[in-house]
Amino acid sequence: MQLHVRINIPKPISLPIDCHYMMRAAIYNSIKHVYPEYGSFIHDKGYYYKNRPFKPFTFSVLRGIGVQNGDFCTYERNVDFRIRSVEPFFIHAIKKSIAENKLQIGSVKFDDIDLEISNPTVESQEIRIRTCSPICVRKTLTGDGQKEGTIAFGPNSDVFYSSIKDNFKREYEAVYGEPPDSDIEILFFPGTAKKNEIEVDRDKEKSYRVIVYDGEFLLKGDRKYLDFLYQTGLGEKTALGCGMFDIIT
Repeated sequence: MQLHVRINIPKPISLPIDCHYMMRAAIYNSIKHVYPEYGSFIHDKGYYYKNRPFKPFTFSVLRGIGVQNGDFCTYERNVDFRIRSVEPFFIHAIKKSIAENKLQIGSVKFDDIDLEISNPTVESQEIRIRTCSPICVRKTLTGDGQKEGTIAFGPNSDVFYSSIKDNFKREYEAVYGEPPDSDIEILFFPGTAKKNEIEVDRDKEKSYRVIVYDGEFLLKGDRKYLDFLYQTGLGEKTALGCGMFDIIT
């Protein structure tokens, strides 16, 4: 299920170009406003596969006409973004909260907002897709039993595809309690990749950044599994605004 959030801006406003962490905070805060216990469950726990948590939603980047100035973008007109989830209650909770309490992204509060819920689904076993928020795939490096950092992988690496498949299996089982009966296949359309680095979180001492990739891909598999990915995203950090895609054909 999808919630389309359209924000009407009466005067120009500036937001960081990398505002994924702000938008994530806005989504969590929205849920906690109307359903505190459910909001705490999604934020603090979510669903688990073994010891790995999974939050069953993703969201797109903020879209709008704007002028970039350093690390900020000044939007002069309306902006919009979308949120998807396999849980209809999650989507309805956010809509209810925004309708009642408006929306705050960072320090900017928005009052004039149009909200539209829809239920787009995948009805095919093969779809061509284009990312509307970039895909994140990383591996943790270890040495002598200790973590030494992470390395990012893109569409030119086999690890990129195997990790997306493994992540799908873990997340599906975390939500439904059983593994998928079959695998998915993901193929890359050469020449469509775009590498970027985004900020997905921040605290008082550090900015947390990850390398990500946009592009066009071909997804094959059982229709219900492709639909699950459509609602939850591809790869890692989906609840931080990564991995959301649109269907081209």
